[in-house]
Amino acid sequence: MEARAVTLEPMRVLRVEHRGPYNQIGKAFSLLGTILQKNGIDPAGAKWLGIFLSDPETIPQEELRSEACVTVSADVDPPSDDRIGLREIPAGLYATTRHTGSYAGLGRSWGEFCGEWIPTSGFRVRQGVCFEIYVK
Repeated sequence: MEARAVTLEPMRVLRVEHRGPYNQIGKAFSLLGTILQKNGIDPAGAKWLGIFLSDPETIPQEELRSEACVTVSADVDPPSDDRIGLREIPAGLYATTRHTGSYAGLGRSWGEFCGEWIPTSGFRVRQGVCFEIYVK
């Protein structure tokens, strides 16, 4: 695993909530894309993120909470749609790694990252959100 700590700039994201198994968050991303298109928000050049708010080791699958997100600039107002919200991810030092391969292997990568790398890295976990940034 090639994990490391990086300093990230703050990210302002539009978000759609998802409740249920993490591997079904694609429904929320589809809804987010539809809302963006309907409101004339062009996501070209944006980062797409999945934010994970529940511990899948302690919370039943059907109760897991996550968010499908896309970054937006400060001049973009959130659409007036109850299904979408705004979140600020603060700047700071974040632990990161890259998962390459199918989505089916993400759980194993998260387990290795959180269960092996972080505890031996010398860093301490702080309050905040866990997220994935999707790249092509």
